[in-house]
Amino acid sequence: MQVRTMLEQNAALSYVGYRVIDESGAMLGGFLPRATITYNDMLKTCQIANSTAMYERDKVGTPQAGTIRHDYELWLSILRDHRAYIAPPPPQD
Repeated sequence: MQVRTMLEQNAALSYVGYRVIDESGAMLGGFLPRATITYNDMLKTCQIANSTAMYERDKVGTPQAGTIRHDYELWLSILRDHRAYIAPPPPQD
């Protein structure tokens, strides 16, 4: 679904929300970020969870991660020139 979103939006970066579930299957929480994120949005707060993101190397090259907050600095470097888009959640059974 992330790849489809990236193709449809011509996006350089995509991400999804997530849920935290315990071993019994109970939902403990989660996070649903904004539908699109710009560089200015990201300066306020990091809304992209590292394990949910993917980027298009043909669009952004091979970005270098930062030295302190690697993922946050990486997203900022991509968002200087691109927007990020959330992929829709998978259908529920």
